Amino acid sequence: MNTSRDHPRLRSIRRLTPRLATAVICGIMVSSCGPLPGSPHATPLSPEAYQAELRADGGALTAALDRIEAAPPLVPLASQVGSAASALRAAAQRLTTIGPPTRYAAAQSNLVSALEALASQLSGVRAQVQSQELCAAPSVMATLSSLPGADALRRVAPRLGPAGADLTAALPAPEPLPDRGENNGTVLRAPGSGRGEITAENVPDHDSVVTLGQDGRAIGSFYVTRGETARMTNIPDGTYDIFFTSGTDWDGNEFTRSCTFQRFDKPATFTTTETQDEITYMHLTVVLYPTLNGNSRVVDVPPDSFPK
Repeated sequence: MNTSRDHPRLRSIRRLTPRLATAVICGIMVSSCGPLPGSPHATPLSPEAYQAELRADGGALTAALDRIEAAPPLVPLASQVGSAASALRAAAQRLTTIGPPTRYAAAQSNLVSALEALASQLSGVRAQVQSQELCAAPSVMATLSSLPGADALRRVAPRLGPAGADLTAALPAPEPLPDRGENNGTVLRAPGSGRGEITAENVPDHDSVVTLGQDGRAIGSFYVTRGETARMTNIPDGTYDIFFTSGTDWDGNEFTRSCTFQRFDKPATFTTTETQDEITYMHLTVVLYPTLNGNSRVVDVPPDSFPK
């Protein structure tokens, strides 16, 4: 079985009378005479109260990042990354409403900027998850660890007293993107006992996992490294859907980056025939990229429909 892709709106304007206009202007003047929230004119918090505020922010950040690490791939993961971005924006906004002790005023301004920058960058990470450029928590956390906003937060937080450490401790240490995989031909799930065989020829740019599925369950699966060919044997007689997922960094369960989920549109039936003189069994070859003479199309499938 080979793959083939064919195939104006009115406005009402009311003019203010001079008396009303004067009243409004005076109202504005009066309201601007008070201290703005978070401005240097606001009454500073005590050092102890300020440290408590920072510890609360550190706890919120820790909880948000823990939820990212525990999130299942793709849709739930994207939701948790978005929630972390919202938590960072909320922390930044809350800090603008309090007066820091005088010695921390300049550092707090930098802290607010770092939190806002990291929140914006996390929104970009969420978009990467939604596009399946980032697929699972390990790659998301590695990407987050090296964001400019995270670096800025690490630099400024220690200037804010002991509780600043709570903010930096929440962040993962900078780390490179993981790049794990299996040896070519590794059988990830043994299919059982049979004579059927399947060979897969892979694309040159991504590793793949080929899975035989039946009634939504994975019967057998094996790993094919980029640009290589691999085989799985011992397939019992039966009819199977042939799925494959491709990407980068196999964590033992899924690819954490550049992930795709597909299946061939035609199932494959494996049969074995025994006579007195010979045994005939099925050997199937699939090509995991488009070919001109292919006899089956490849279709995308929702990630949550991929058999496990």
